[in-house]
Amino acid sequence: MKFSMAKALPLLALLSVSTAFGSTAYTFTSNSGSNSYKVIITVDSLGIGGTGDLIVQLINNTAASTNAADTTMLSGVYFTLSGSVGALNTPTSWYSGTSSSDTSDPVVTLSQDGTYTTTYTNLSQMSSSALRWKNLGSGDNVDLSTLTGGSPNELIMGALGGTFNPSVTNHNPTIVGGATFVFANVAGISSATTVSSVYFDQGTAASPSNANGPNTETAALTSTVTTAAPEPASFGLIGLGLAGVTMLARKRRA
Repeated sequence: MKFSMAKALPLLALLSVSTAFGSTAYTFTSNSGSNSYKVIITVDSLGIGGTGDLIVQLINNTAASTNAADTTMLSGVYFTLSGSVGALNTPTSWYSGTSSSDTSDPVVTLSQDGTYTTTYTNLSQMSSSALRWKNLGSGDNVDLSTLTGGSPNELIMGALGGTFNPSVTNHNPTIVGGATFVFANVAGISSATTVSSVYFDQGTAASPSNANGPNTETAALTSTVTTAAPEPASFGLIGLGLAGVTMLARKRRA
């Protein structure tokens, strides 16, 4: 009996879909005066029900010698996503630096003389109730900020060093270096989602959600990186699809 490709099409379709997973990373930087900020925004296709992950990594590269006032500290980032995106509010996970085990970017309590104590070795140790960072934007406009009411804290400073005035120490604890925020399983997010109109918020004066407030800095797109390789789970689906096609062919030949 001949092998029927028509019978195998559903399995081949599974194979083709599984290879569509991937991610696109957008890197934006701002270097205004002595401040140096970077954000890496990654949109990741999950291939499950049209959802994906949005990952926002904020980095403050400002030199320690300029840490005296809070105007050098990162308090938020604003950007626009293409397409129709589902609700974004509190991140589903968060951590310092580039991983939840990174201890080089701790959360600290600062003193005016430049000394500090470590509150958390990594931001991931902070509970959701203590996390100040939220999305204040709506629709396709994301306004990820720590200026979410009351006396703000958890701003992101550059490297430790120097002394601090009360505009810094009144807003403890402080994140050192960088922080990553993940919004998982968001409807409408895929590797094809684009990012535009990026602004950085600095200091503790809240800016309006249109990112035209007094303490915002515009950011320029410096690079995008597209990864088309399937995720590890996808390889399992590919293997399953190929095995199914082979078994079907053998059965038809019997």
